[in-house]
Amino acid sequence: MASIGGQEIDWTKDFVFCAKPTRYWWTGRRVFIVKTDGVVWAKDLGKSDFVVDFPADPSKEGWQVAE
Repeated sequence: MASIGGQEIDWTKDFVFCAKPTRYWWTGRRVFIVKTDGVVWAKDLGKSDFVVDFPADPSKEGWQVAE
């Protein structure tokens, strides 16, 4: 990921990661994102690429806290 809410990441004090299924539906359906606060968010994005920008407010964009 390259940014958080459109702001460039300061890698000295923040991090963000994105994980997605290797093959949609066969190995999973949800994409997972996590940032420095440790909350893991999940969303089914269909057959998509990695998320590049961590949303400023993931819940407003349909992401749900992963169980």
